[in-house]
Amino acid sequence: MLEPPADALPGGHAPDEPNRGDGPGDSNRYAGDNLPRGAEVVVGGIIPGGERYGAPGLIVRGTCRAGEVIEVAGNLVILGNVNPGAQVTAGGDILVFGELRGQAHAGAAGDATATIIAMSTAHASLRIAGYAWHDDESPSDFGHRGRDRNVAVVARVRNGSVHLAPYRKNYALDNGGNPHER
Repeated sequence: MLEPPADALPGGHAPDEPNRGDGPGDSNRYAGDNLPRGAEVVVGGIIPGGERYGAPGLIVRGTCRAGEVIEVAGNLVILGNVNPGAQVTAGGDILVFGELRGQAHAGAAGDATATIIAMSTAHASLRIAGYAWHDDESPSDFGHRGRDRNVAVVARVRNGSVHLAPYRKNYALDNGGNPHER
């Protein structure tokens, strides 16, 4: 596991000291001894865009199970599934390299430019900043018809609501947009 410098963890705790929530910025539930199994704190710009949040990101290797809560001030990358009943929250973007079936809240500090990308979103509940989307909404509510639940999905705020679109290879080259979503 990567051992970040003491000043990289919220409240300036050294990696071997438990974070008791008594310092400034101690809202991260992963810090100190509370790291989820398989999680790794990422310091600096290792996760692209992480420096814009002024906080370390987090990589979780493995499945987030029901009842687990992961909160991070920066970006969050999950190399596994987010099961129903699990909650993941990030001040920045959330990337799930697996199925997102639980709750995900990107831009938790109010950043409506945050995105959620997942390999699939069956039965998920998504929130970006103050905007919410639930899987039981009709296809017309998220901008395209006949959505294949086994296709990678990008969720972001457009015109005051969360819109989902299939992830296209041009996504990163199109200034953060999807040409099929316009």
